[in-house]
Amino acid sequence: MDRRIGRAGDLEPVHHRRPPDPRRAHGTGFRARRSSSRKARSAGFTAYDRFAQFRESEGKSLADLLDEFARLRAGNLVTLAGWRLTDAQLDLTGEHPEFGAVTLRQLLATWVAHDLGHIAQTARVMAKQYREAIGPWRAYLPIVDR
Repeated sequence: MDRRIGRAGDLEPVHHRRPPDPRRAHGTGFRARRSSSRKARSAGFTAYDRFAQFRESEGKSLADLLDEFARLRAGNLVTLAGWRLTDAQLDLTGEHPEFGAVTLRQLLATWVAHDLGHIAQTARVMAKQYREAIGPWRAYLPIVDR
């Protein structure tokens, strides 16, 4: 995939690798935030640099980024499954600086919705490459023009 294809954020999904701040969701922060949310008191979210992953990705190939993403994601899913979270644990809260009290259940659901957004983003970028090849069917496939 050519880095110049489409809008600036088209490669954003592959930039979600282990970020420099270990409190981030895709790195060791997955464990840190889960542990904080398990405590009886309301734990706070630590602010982080949302754009650090782009600086960390500089000079790395798309294949390397995808390999690292797949490895980290697989490990995080194994870790999450191993927690065997109960409903009571999922309902524990943490304090978000903008939203106030949020539950672990809401945080995990947000990560799922976030990832689904990246899947849609990836599909859009892939579809746009067929814009001319599909000929007259383009009128019925609006995804190629998004």
